[in-house]
Amino acid sequence: MDQNRDIFQAVKDAHDIGFSSGLGKQVSLMSQRVSSIQNRVDSHNVHMDEIVRQNESMNADFQDAGARLAINTKAINENLVPTMNKLLAALSHGVYHNALPISRDVYRTLEQSTGLSVHDLMQDMVVKELQKSRIKASKSAQYAKLYSDTAKATNSDLQVKIQQLMIKADCKK
Repeated sequence: MDQNRDIFQAVKDAHDIGFSSGLGKQVSLMSQRVSSIQNRVDSHNVHMDEIVRQNESMNADFQDAGARLAINTKAINENLVPTMNKLLAALSHGVYHNALPISRDVYRTLEQSTGLSVHDLMQDMVVKELQKSRIKASKSAQYAKLYSDTAKATNSDLQVKIQQLMIKADCKK
């Protein structure tokens, strides 16, 4: 019986050692997993703190922009809208302006500064433009005659050369 008891004790000790060793590994593994999870949570918390700071900064920017927008809107409503309403009312009834005094003043100032009437100035400008056009037309006509003469001379030269070539070709036959 001692032998059975020794075997039973050895099996029990082996079982306890195996269980204890396996359980220790499991506990160690679980401890590592818990530590890893804790590190991820800490990392997420740091990241979330950064996001919170960014959101607070953007919120402050939006509040500032909102305040400025409110000031601009108030200025537009108090100043621009009434002016636009008056302008639209005036336009709906028609805008009339007598330009004759202004035109007379411009003509008088022009005559005083140039010594010529508006009619004389216009006539002078038309004559100058017609002269420019006549000179351009004359130059164009000269160039056209030159090109025509050159083409005629070239044509005559070509005819002579063609005849000479034909004579040479006839001689070789």
